[in-house]
Amino acid sequence: TLNGSTMIGRDILASGDSFDHTQGGTVTGQIDVPPGTTSLQLRITDSAGTVVREIQLETGEGTQNFTWDGLRDDGTQAESDTYDIEAVATVQGETGSLEVLMSGRVSSVSLDASGTNLSLNTAALGSVSMADVRRVQ
Repeated sequence: TLNGSTMIGRDILASGDSFDHTQGGTVTGQIDVPPGTTSLQLRITDSAGTVVREIQLETGEGTQNFTWDGLRDDGTQAESDTYDIEAVATVQGETGSLEVLMSGRVSSVSLDASGTNLSLNTAALGSVSMADVRRVQ
């Protein structure tokens, strides 16, 4: 628990396909782009499955950072809600999804009932197991 408490106030990256958005806020993260990627699009949908925003991203190999400014495709603010996120890529002629690493700031830590599994609590990602953290920023 003491080691986990050093994470409070730090930003983490963890694999995610949904996040909690606060109106007026932004969402950031990263995508690891494989070689041979010819198109990459970030797709954000609301709880009803309606596409809220599609963002074209660079296709260069390596880590690609992204930011969603909280705006819909029509320029209006997206409401506070839970949204799904997907990175759709064409890699060597095949279209599919890539893993999205979402950023979240750790606000607290907690242990499970057995006292063995540490979770990092974030506003955007909810509770994330320390084992699922891919990067600490």
